[in-house]
Amino acid sequence: MTRLRLARNTVKKYAAADRPEQLIHGPILVAPFREYLRRRREREPDLPIWTLLQEMTLTPAGSTNSNGPTEGVVNKTK
Repeated sequence: MTRLRLARNTVKKYAAADRPEQLIHGPILVAPFREYLRRRREREPDLPIWTLLQEMTLTPAGSTNSNGPTEGVVNKTK
């Protein structure tokens, strides 16, 4: 028997979902960046996800700039 280390109800919920969208509750944080992320992955398929995450965190919160982060943006929240 394979152990998933998930609660039984969690496994039931995932098994019952017809589409992945049914498992998402609340706002999707990457929604404003979706097109940018797609274009970026097409240009550089081997780009680490951590790099994309870092680029998104450098963009102002709530930005709907589908072009993605501006080159050379520095996070000055400190």
